[in-house]
Amino acid sequence: MRTETILEVKQLKYTYSSGTNALNGIDLIISEGEKIAVIGANGSGKSTFFLNINGVYSPDEGSIHYRGAELNKGSLKNLRKHIGIVFQDADNQIIASTVRSEVGFGPMNLKLSRSEVTQHVDAALETLNLTELSDRPPHYLSGGEKKRVTIAGILSMHPEVIIFDEPTASLDPVGSQMLENLLHDLNASGKTLILSTHDIEFAYRWADRVVVFDKGEIIGDGTALEIFKNDTLLKRANLVKPSLLDVYEAMVEASLLPANDDYPRTSEALKALIKNYTNI
Repeated sequence: MRTETILEVKQLKYTYSSGTNALNGIDLIISEGEKIAVIGANGSGKSTFFLNINGVYSPDEGSIHYRGAELNKGSLKNLRKHIGIVFQDADNQIIASTVRSEVGFGPMNLKLSRSEVTQHVDAALETLNLTELSDRPPHYLSGGEKKRVTIAGILSMHPEVIIFDEPTASLDPVGSQMLENLLHDLNASGKTLILSTHDIEFAYRWADRVVVFDKGEIIGDGTALEIFKNDTLLKRANLVKPSLLDVYEAMVEASLLPANDDYPRTSEALKALIKNYTNI
């Protein structure tokens, strides 16, 4: 059951100067506290959509409503205060000479007092385990550390919605798990999270809701299970079924496990089902 609508997009259209139609009438309602994975092949419009709802791009047609109010040029600053975006490539987002300065850049632009900026920055550094790196030049950090710096920079502005464009890209398994734990904690604290990903396994186990883009249109919107069980939809979007779901369905078909509406979405859940059924 969805709670209050925080963001609503109506008939959003965007065309690049090259003539490429990137968005062809997007309609989407996002509610408080949702965990949404946006998936689709390269060039399907995911990143363009993110840049429109964050105010980096201005749509050619359509409207964006934040908490019921339609956005315009005068309200862009307020939009960016409440909707932060973490880009795929951290180097494209980092501009300051130290980690602390980078994390403080956003709150300073919000015209907060010096003490408020300090409080926001200290809290974000602690949350992302960056306090000991606060005086380091961010460009010399590892890829995973840079990613944490960019997230801290957004978190320090206290947004209600955080958008992640391919957050696990370039991260090693340890970094990816750290990020997934952080996403869980952010959502548990009340943040609405929207992310794009090519990692189908991650989207399946993490997202409450999955939105599928194809050629600038939304062709699928439902729970992770609804989307990934739809073979026709996956084929149309050039996507594959998560291996965990594939294995589970194969085991049920072979009568190795009983059919169950409560599909496992993690390897631990699948192991528990196998253990309970086989009494191992």
